[in-house]
Amino acid sequence: MNRHRILVLGALAAISIAGYLCWRIPSPPLAVSRSRFDSVAIGMKQDEVERILGGPPGDYRTGDVELDLSHGTPNFDNAMFAPEVLLHEVRVRHEWWEGDEGTAWVCFDEQGRVMTKEFTVGQRVSSSFLDRVCRFLGLR
Repeated sequence: MNRHRILVLGALAAISIAGYLCWRIPSPPLAVSRSRFDSVAIGMKQDEVERILGGPPGDYRTGDVELDLSHGTPNFDNAMFAPEVLLHEVRVRHEWWEGDEGTAWVCFDEQGRVMTKEFTVGQRVSSSFLDRVCRFLGLR
């Protein structure tokens, strides 16, 4: 019975330490931010955009982010839903970079250059202790 108590106490201590570390370990620096996105210019190639935003298109969020979809400009939608694009006369490609401050949407033309861009502002939503532990353990 004594050995069983030691194992249970050890497991509880390990879980407590892991939980504390999840809570105290600072988040990595944001790869995607509005200030970086504002440096992206029409005509840039994708590798230039990747250097500015901190990496290739992808999910750089450190937790759940709620996007504010109430704002936006029609430029991005106009590029994606233009008749020549829908009829496949012109090929465009869109990529996105998700970060804690929001999502950067970039549309590239046939030459691989930025033709339009949009930043959708977001805000981190609080996550539970269990979410933090699972994220720390790589389960989410």
